[in-house]
Amino acid sequence: MIALTQEKREELIERYSQQIITFKYHLSQIGQEHFDGKAYAEILLKTEIALAALTAKSVLHAVNSDVEDKIYTALCNENEDGAYPLFTAPPVPEIKLPEKLNAGEIHYELTEKYGLDVSIDQLERGLAEEVYSIAVNTFERLNGLGE
Repeated sequence: MIALTQEKREELIERYSQQIITFKYHLSQIGQEHFDGKAYAEILLKTEIALAALTAKSVLHAVNSDVEDKIYTALCNENEDGAYPLFTAPPVPEIKLPEKLNAGEIHYELTEKYGLDVSIDQLERGLAEEVYSIAVNTFERLNGLGE
């Protein structure tokens, strides 16, 4: 299964919605009995399945409970602690890219959170932004994004 950014998901939803309209129009013109009609019908079905996965909404929510060393699953409200969504089919996962940090925020993360000895001067010279850019580009490349 692939994962997508919200922007890529929205782009695909728009594109597939338009393609479905186009395929339905072509099918109405040539009919499903024609060879091309069969191909259009198959592409239409695949596109509708892809669109359904991209726009999947949860139908119920559940929560797991541990009772006497046994785990039970029960339906619940979506705002209950530990609730997770249930789908009729699995949705396409979404990738969330980290927001870009400025030199001061990066300095705080590296020194306070991770205990590294990095000066703000080093960060302000653009090293942090360069490393961040390389990391995000690599992440996008490995996940097939930005194509």
